[in-house]
Amino acid sequence: MRLFRYLIIVATVVAVTFLANFVLSSCAAEQARQRMMPQQIVDNASDKTQALKYVYFRLETTGGKMSVSPGVDLYNVEGDVASPGRIHITTKADFSGSVVDIDLISIGGKQYMRNSLTRQWDVLPVPFAPSNLFAPDTGAASIVRSARNLSNLDDESVDGAPSYHLKGTADSAAVASLIGGTPSGSPVQVEAWIGTGDFVVRQIRLEGAMLKDDSPKTVRLLKLSKFNEPVTIEPPT
Repeated sequence: MRLFRYLIIVATVVAVTFLANFVLSSCAAEQARQRMMPQQIVDNASDKTQALKYVYFRLETTGGKMSVSPGVDLYNVEGDVASPGRIHITTKADFSGSVVDIDLISIGGKQYMRNSLTRQWDVLPVPFAPSNLFAPDTGAASIVRSARNLSNLDDESVDGAPSYHLKGTADSAAVASLIGGTPSGSPVQVEAWIGTGDFVVRQIRLEGAMLKDDSPKTVRLLKLSKFNEPVTIEPPT
């Protein structure tokens, strides 16, 4: 009986010690994570996101239009990116009341668009702005990098991935290149969700008049996924 009681006591002490060490280690890790300043998170995120070889994206607009030129409005834009300099975009565009499907491939700065009527590919003489979504100086990583007055919000999960949640502001000129058009000159509210484990940007939310004709209530949401899942993007034949 004494031996049994002794074993019970030893097991209890071991369990309590293990639990205490686990809690202390978890608290230390949490405190270390919380001590990371917003700018440190952004700097890491900019490098990690820019280093991605493949990514899938979706850009959504609510409360306004995604106008890329007079009389031309886009709906949600989505597609694949393969580094370096390859992107495949699909969307719908409203050309003065006529809605057409757009299928676009950009490789090394040369862009091809499929004719919605003939289904043939044509070389696009004018750059299609959304193809700049992941350009080093104008893409998603640069938007996060250019944000000012950054502050931490409560962490959230994006598609199941625990993420830092940051908020700040950016000049419209710094983010207008995301879709093209004339900047409004007004500040834009920026929120970014950045993975706590890998520092990859999961989501960017832009609220405000990014372009000259935008409503102040316009919201654009850029979601990234399928990180480094290989895709093949080749020139059309």
